[in-house]
Amino acid sequence: MRSLMLALLALLLAPASPAQLARHAVYVDTLPAGSAALRPGLRAFAATAGLLDAALTSLNSLQSLVSKDNYRNSVQALNNPASSALGFSLEGEIQSALQPVLAKTKTVSKTRFTDVVGALVQAPRPGSAMLLSSLAALVGNLAVQEKRVERADVDSFLQRVGRYFAPYEQLNSVNARFEQQVARMNGRLIELQFDIREYMLDIVLLLHPGESRAALRTRPMEELLLQYLDGPVLESLDTARRLPPYPGDGVKGAKDICSNVQKVFREYQKLYGDNYNEIRAIVQAARALGRSGSGATTDATLKSLETLYTESAQADALNLRLRTLEGRLAALVSSTQVLAR
Repeated sequence: MRSLMLALLALLLAPASPAQLARHAVYVDTLPAGSAALRPGLRAFAATAGLLDAALTSLNSLQSLVSKDNYRNSVQALNNPASSALGFSLEGEIQSALQPVLAKTKTVSKTRFTDVVGALVQAPRPGSAMLLSSLAALVGNLAVQEKRVERADVDSFLQRVGRYFAPYEQLNSVNARFEQQVARMNGRLIELQFDIREYMLDIVLLLHPGESRAALRTRPMEELLLQYLDGPVLESLDTARRLPPYPGDGVKGAKDICSNVQKVFREYQKLYGDNYNEIRAIVQAARALGRSGSGATTDATLKSLETLYTESAQADALNLRLRTLEGRLAALVSSTQVLAR
């Protein structure tokens, strides 16, 4: 984990590539050379537009990262009773433990009974505790119907299969908590999106006071950037002497947005990091329950989880491009310092 975090840190602090810089330089680089000295007000608004562009990129990346379907699907698949990814199959162990009990029955169809148990195991339910209770009732009925099936047979069955339920119950608990945390994270992203939109609307309405805030709220933020804050639009306002003074709280609002983006990303990293460590610990502990030779399956599961998590985390750091956002904030601060001189 330490090496992974160091790799992530290096990615976050690495300068943006030329292609990345070219893609997001539209706001500032459309201005004539030397305009920073000649038109500091224009430079400040252009820097704000560039920061908003980077903030939207980070927001869109965060919204995509939180879903992270590949990782979540792989983790949830471990809770499939038919899967042997833990080194054993819960369904297989249940059916195996049933055989000595069914061998004592005379009136019960063994095939039909095992089919019923299989359907019961595969049926969706909140947790494995309910499944164990259902199995106990089902097998307990055999002791009532079949004279040769004794209470000791039922107890032996439950004791044999009971230990295999613990990892599944733990996985179910971890996954349920994880989904709740993801839902809260999505709530944070909605709040962040609202903050970015309101900040953008403040700037747009300052530059274009004739527009309606209510009407602008219904439009995509990317569209607002292009129509109202694009470089040529800002320059035409400045040429017509219609560029207002830069707002005194503009930098503070931008800093708050950047800080919140970074904060949400750190929370996201912790959320997935904690989940990965919990799942990994459960899989490792389940190794002791596997049969001889099942260690290779457990190792493969652990390796697959590690690869998926590591590759995903590295891609996250690149896609979010916090370095670009920080650079845009620095450019905005620098442009407003020129205004204060």
